[in-house]
Formats: sequence, C-alpha cells, structure tokens
Amino acid sequence: MLQAIAYLSRIKLTGGCKKLKKQILSTILTLCLCVASISKTYAWQENQDPIQQENFLVEESIDESVLYENTNIPTYQEAYNRMIALQTKYPEGMEWTNYTPYSLNNSYTWKGGKIEGVNSGVGCVAFAFLLSDEAFNNLPGRMLTGVKLSDVKVGDILRVNNYAHTVIVLQVSDTGVIIAEGNYNSSVHWGRSMSKDEIEAANCLITRYPEGYIPPDDPTANDPIEGGEGTLGENLTWKLTKSGTLTISGNGTMPDFSEFTDRPWNNHIDKILKIVIEDGVTNVSNNAFYNSNALNVNIPASVKTIGINAFRKSQIISVTIPNNVKTISDGAFCECPNLSSVTISDSVKTIGERAFRGCRELTSIYLPASIESVGAGAFMGCDNMKSAIFAPGDADKTVILGDNMFTQCYRLVNVTLPKKIDHIGVGMFQICSALSSLNIPQGAESIEEQAFASCYSLTKLNIPDSITRIGTAAFSACNQLKDIYFSGNEEQWNRIGKTADINISLQQVTIHYNNPNTETSTESSTETSTESSTETSTESSTETENTINKPEIKASELEPENSKKVIVSIETNEKNAKIYYTTNGSEPTINSNEYTEPFEISGTDETIIIKAITVVNNKISEVVVKEIKFSNNISDIKFGDVDGKIGITANDASLVLEKVLNDIFKLPIEEKTTNYMKYTDVDGDGKLTATDASIIFQKTLNPEFVMPVESEN
Repeated sequence: MLQAIAYLSRIKLTGGCKKLKKQILSTILTLCLCVASISKTYAWQENQDPIQQENFLVEESIDESVLYENTNIPTYQEAYNRMIALQTKYPEGMEWTNYTPYSLNNSYTWKGGKIEGVNSGVGCVAFAFLLSDEAFNNLPGRMLTGVKLSDVKVGDILRVNNYAHTVIVLQVSDTGVIIAEGNYNSSVHWGRSMSKDEIEAANCLITRYPEGYIPPDDPTANDPIEGGEGTLGENLTWKLTKSGTLTISGNGTMPDFSEFTDRPWNNHIDKILKIVIEDGVTNVSNNAFYNSNALNVNIPASVKTIGINAFRKSQIISVTIPNNVKTISDGAFCECPNLSSVTISDSVKTIGERAFRGCRELTSIYLPASIESVGAGAFMGCDNMKSAIFAPGDADKTVILGDNMFTQCYRLVNVTLPKKIDHIGVGMFQICSALSSLNIPQGAESIEEQAFASCYSLTKLNIPDSITRIGTAAFSACNQLKDIYFSGNEEQWNRIGKTADINISLQQVTIHYNNPNTETSTESSTETSTESSTETSTESSTETENTINKPEIKASELEPENSKKVIVSIETNEKNAKIYYTTNGSEPTINSNEYTEPFEISGTDETIIIKAITVVNNKISEVVVKEIKFSNNISDIKFGDVDGKIGITANDASLVLEKVLNDIFKLPIEEKTTNYMKYTDVDGDGKLTATDASIIFQKTLNPEFVMPVESEN
C-alpha cells in the first residue's frame, strides 16, 4: 500500500480528479490508514506423471517460534547420517500421497525459508522438505537453475519432470546420485538412482549450502583464502579460512568503518559464513559485517558495544548478546532475513533505532529488566513477531520508548510493557492488526499520534490516570475497540487533551472509570473480527473463596487467504497458573494441551470450539468456551467489505485504491466471487475508481453514512 500511495502521488490528474487524488492522499496520511500489501496464497499444482501423482507447494505462515541451538553447516556425512536415520520412521513402502500424512489443510512447513514465495508443501515436496530439515535444521535454502552434476551435494533437493516430482539427494558420485522420495507410486522410496543426464535435465536445484561452501572436513578448510588475513587496528588480527570462518583475535577495539571499502575483508564479504570474535575484543565496530553471508556469530563477554549496522542485512540465524554488552546500536541487526532467535543478556541498557527492524523471521523478543531505552522503529516490520515481553524491572525506573517501535508487526498478540514508561510513541503499534488488548503502565504521560492506528483487532485498552494527552488519529480505524479501562475518575478523563477525531473514534467505546488494576479487567468479553464468536462459561459449584479466575480466550484475525486464519491467545490473572485447552469441543483436563504461546487455527465453512481452564495448586477454574465460526458464504459479505471480513474498515478502502492503481492486483473478495464489482463499486457507476475508495473511507469514519449502492438496494 505504501508503494501505491507513492505511485498515486506521482500520477498526473486534472480538474476534479486531481482534487480527489489530493483528498484521498490527505485522508490516508492523516488517519494513517496505510496497510501492507496483502500476502498472497499460492497453490502450485504440479503436472501429473505416469509414476508420480500430482504434488503441491503452498505458501503459509510459519506457525510457531522455534529456537535453534545449532546453526552449523553439516558435513556431507553428517547430512547423510541424519537423513538415513529417518528410514526407520518412514520405511520403504509407507503410504505417502498428497493427502497422507500431509494435506493442503495440514501441509509441512519447511525451516529453510521461502523459495519463490513457497515454504510448505504436501506429497513428494513435504517428504523432501522433511528430510532436508533433519539434515540442515534452520539453514536457509536457495534455488539454482541450469543444474550440473558438479553442483549437486548430499541433502540437495531436485525438482524434476517439468516440476512434477521432487526428490532429495542421499549420495553423490561421478556418474549420478542416489535419492529418497515420497509419493513415488503413492509411497516412500529409498535408494533409487538418477543418472547424470537425468540430473542435468532437472528444472531446478534447492540447496541449503552457502555459495562457495567448503566442508569443514576438507583438508584445506582451515587454510586462509588468498588475501584473507592481516592486522586490524592497533592490536587485532583477522583471518578468513576457505571454509568461510572469519576470526577476529587480540586485545582491544575494532576500528569503525565509515565506508564498506575500509573493511579489510570487504572483497571477501560474500565468503564469510561464520564469525568468531575471540575474547579480548571489546566491541563490534560500525558496519563491520554489513551484508555478509554469515549464518552465525560468536560474541565474547569482553564485548561491550555492538556498533551501528554491525550485522545489518547479514544472514545470521540466531544471536546471543552476552553479559557486559551495554549498547546495541542503531541498525545493528536491521533487515537480517533469517534471524529467528535473539537472546539479550541483562547487562544491555540501550537498544538503538531500527536495531532489529525488518527481521521477518523473529517471532518473539524478551527484553531484560536492565533496559533503559529502546529506539524508534527498533522492531518495526518484524511481521512474524507474536510476542514482545519486557521483564518487570524497577517500578521507579522510567524506560524510554521510541516511536514506531512495533509498527507493522501484523501478528503481534502478546505485549508486556515495562512497569514504568515515558509514553506510547507515535505509531508505536500502528498496523499491529492482531493485537487485541494492551495494558499501558502507570507513569506514561501521553498516547501519541497514530499510536494504535489500524489495529483492527484491538478491543480493550487499560489506560492509567498519568496520561495527559492523546494525539491525533491515535485510534484511527480501531473499529473493534469496545472498552477502555481508565484508572482515574471521569473528571480526570475529561481533562486529558484530545483532538476532535479522538472523541469521534471513541463514540462507541465504553470508558470504565476508577479501574485501579490496569493489568486486568473482570468486565472484558471480547469478540473476534471473524464471522462470529461467542464466549460462555459453565456454572461452577466451587465456593467463592476457593474460586480460581477463569482464563480469557482471545482470537485475532490475520490477513484472509483461501481459508481464514486467526491467532488464539489465552490469558489468566492467576499467578503461577497453568492453562489447559482443547480445540475439538471436548472438556479440558490437566492431560489436555498446555497453553504456552499463541497459536493459529484456520477454517473455511465450520465452527471451531475452544475450551480452556486455569489450574492453580490443584484447583481448577470454570471452563471457558469460545466458538469461532468460519464462513465462506458470500451472502455474509456487505457492500464495501473488500477484504472479506465482517465490517467496513480502512483496509477495505486501501485495497480498493490499490486495485485502482494496479489492475492485476487481486482483491481478497475475488477468492469468493467473480462478481466482486458488486461489493467494490460502491458508487454504482459500473467502474472501480478512486471515488469508490473515498466513499469507503467515509463509511469507515461514519458507520451511519449510506453509500450510494446501499441506497439502491
């Protein structure tokens, strides 16, 4: 959408159209209704083959955060051993089809990242992905075309027969390879050979080995590459080996690099696969490893500062910030596409601006009590992040939080802020479309402009009486916001400085005064933004003094795909409690699933029943029941409901504008009906124009506004 606005600002219009363009741009920017481009769902159906049945690749979001201990590249023998060990679990002849053991509704998600937008599959693809993950864990994959036998290594995946079949390589020789495969005559098959000619006829190769990889068991692996060693500053040395390990040794400070060309290893930056900083080095300098191919890094306890853009755009998968590090500087880990695990020690005080911005595989972050400030945009665009937790810390210490800190963290559902903060910054949670509630801690003085703009799932806020100002468009397009729990009285609420648009945004919101506990509320009963959702609890015969507070089940909708998805989170007010739940309607017990983190569920035309209990010291709460109904019934869709969700939101208007600017862009509603113009052409002129987007914006601002197409029907 941001690109669409940029495009709209460049196109030339005249007369009324020019005025309309200006109005639309002004509305979008003022209300901060920009949304990210809709994620697309791909179903890659392969051609049927006389031997292999058709197989599918589908794109889906990774469901869970997985922390990996080992990011080292295996030797060829290690990769083989790990794969062949699965032969016991998946024996020769075991049934393996597009529907067993994985299906389109339950596909296998690969840990190697997306290859041309795809990261999961069924049939032969699922089997190859599964073995690949066993061999390489979470090492990222890359695709090569024009396959040569000399390119092929143990554990590589080959797509063959005009993409109709997928196999994985177990062994390599001078004349061909030995493979394993699923969905070979509807079953698992180990040990088939492929000739050189067959290999070089393959459509593509997917490998988890970095470019130029030399295995560590190669006799020359630890030899330096040509021009790959020297001095660094006054007291340090560096060495880059043929296996891709860059080692920084000595005692003292690494010099900062204002230009990339100042780095002594700059000409070899693409050959760095692992970084070892030895004890005695006291910093990681500015731009030191920017854009390197390093998959992991060892940072010693002697390091106190990680410099500006130190690891920006590198390929690292996980990082541990050791004790003694005080500062993670601006952009230090910005745009690291594979970074999925970050451990921050309790020595860190400052996290700079954009420090982890755009780390799209990062699903959670835990910030220690030592944190004193977090810079603007520190986690912006971490669009798979589900959880962000600050340790409680000292109640007397005010933590400084920057603007846009979590902007565009679409899947963020679980947030715990420090005990005391300075404010909620500009756009801090903007377009966190899955966030359903938040507790703003005491001490915060303001909620700045656009702080919660386009938080479509936000239903509840706890606001302390320390707030003195709420900025423009702070709650823009928060159409699900129902309850605000304010710790002060009505007079204090009325004294808070608010612009006119805030009062309009809160017209349908209930303000609960004198709510001293800003962390919890007994009155919350949240509906999701799915088609319908109800929550009930069973009667309990337990005495009042023995009552355990029941948990609260929340569900927040993600971007619609072929089937809708929601993120489910379950919370309890009880200390030292455990939560157990079921998703099939059965009664939960202590033997049911234990809730540990938010999870996704999806459906098409069905109702999923979630039940949960809280358990504390062998005492069990009432059962809470939430029904989530998914529906693909086109009759449920209203005029202007472009994204297929219930209710008209800013997202609908933004999507229409994007369609106007880019005709090949596919609206979500097109997945449900070919007659999508019925719901998008809201002015009834038979064309989709910017006027339709403007009218939908008006509906967003005023639910009582009647669109032309509504009056006609």
